[in-house]
Amino acid sequence: MRRLLERLDIPSKRWKRSVSDVAERQLWDCYMDAYDVMIHKTSTPEAAWYVVPADHKWFAHLVVAEVVIDALDHLDVKFPDAAGPPCGNSRIL
Repeated sequence: MRRLLERLDIPSKRWKRSVSDVAERQLWDCYMDAYDVMIHKTSTPEAAWYVVPADHKWFAHLVVAEVVIDALDHLDVKFPDAAGPPCGNSRIL
């Protein structure tokens, strides 16, 4: 709602305004219910959804960075064996 009001009240943000903004805002609760159902029915431990608040970009970036770091920390990543096969025995496909 705050962002919608800014589009109406602040001249530098009026270009973002759309004729449908007010009508779409009236459907906000329906959209939130649909998002909630979709996230709960499709998020799994193997492919989780993360809901990131976007009211403040710096905070959204922080949340995304933490999620990415946490995911990378849980990967069992190892450097490959550098020795590899001897040059004469490798096959090129």
